[in-house]
Parts: sequence; C-alpha cells; structure tokens
Amino acid sequence: MRRLAPPVLWKAVLDARSELAHQRNLSGHLEPSARLALVEALESYVTSLAERGHPVPYPLRDELRLQRSTSAATRGRTV
Repeated sequence: MRRLAPPVLWKAVLDARSELAHQRNLSGHLEPSARLALVEALESYVTSLAERGHPVPYPLRDELRLQRSTSAATRGRTV
C-alpha cells in the first residue's frame, strides 16, 4: 500500500479543521462526523511523521489528544 506524503496529509488536517469551523459557525454545534474526520486526519499525519522519524510538535500532539477525548465524549452522547 502506498503511503501518502506528509504535505498531502497536512492538507487533509487543514481541510478537516476548516470543515469543523464551518459546522460550528453554521449551526452552533458540531457534527460528530466532522470531529471524527479531524481526529482521523490528525492521526494519519502524526503516524506519517513518526514513520519517517520526524518529531511530532507538542501543539499537534495536544490537539490530537484533545480531539480524541472530545470525540469519545461526543460518541457516548445521544442528541
């Protein structure tokens, strides 16, 4: 399986962040799918950095941890 380059994965992170912000501005609440998409994009990017032996910046690591925890909390809640 061909691995995607970090710049492509970083663009996916930026796109997912943008979609999350759009959802927030549109309705005042977030769709769980938008948050999940961001978590998946962040995880893919962090994995690509680690596989290449690059350090993961602390702010990015913190964002991933935060998004994972809020995504898990959201999944357990019914709206």
